[in-house]
Amino acid sequence: MMKRIKLVLIAMLIFLISGCGSVESSGDIFQYNDSYIGDNSAVGGMLRLLPGSEELDGFSLQTKSEPYGLTAQYSGRHSKEEQREALLYNATFLFTLIHNAETVSADYSGKVISVTRDELAAWYGEDIFRASSEEELLDLILPKLEDREQVNEFFENQTGVNERDK
Repeated sequence: MMKRIKLVLIAMLIFLISGCGSVESSGDIFQYNDSYIGDNSAVGGMLRLLPGSEELDGFSLQTKSEPYGLTAQYSGRHSKEEQREALLYNATFLFTLIHNAETVSADYSGKVISVTRDELAAWYGEDIFRASSEEELLDLILPKLEDREQVNEFFENQTGVNERDK
């Protein structure tokens, strides 16, 4: 019963972060599987299908030298916890679908939060980036995100993750 309540709370959080969308609203995001960080239209398509897309102001790609990555700019005002959970959720999808992405950052009106592929993989403790469907990936993501203490510990203990003002 408690686990069901936690899953409902996580679903509601994602609902709020996505601007009154829903977890199911991501459509067929796996159509972008096997994309690369230099494919501007694929990256944009993914970001438009992930939570927070209604507040997405734009994005930039870091393709000139490794590590390759992307930064999504959001206009919304969310709590630090909501920003962290949204970044972990979205980065997990992006790292799964974009094989050469090594960093994902979210810029919330000048507050930038970043995460690396290696640290996120270590946090999950399994090869999460090999998921072959949205449902499979959600089954792996949601149990980790339901524990706010684990989410906060991730950001406090990881050396490649950073939170900074722009």
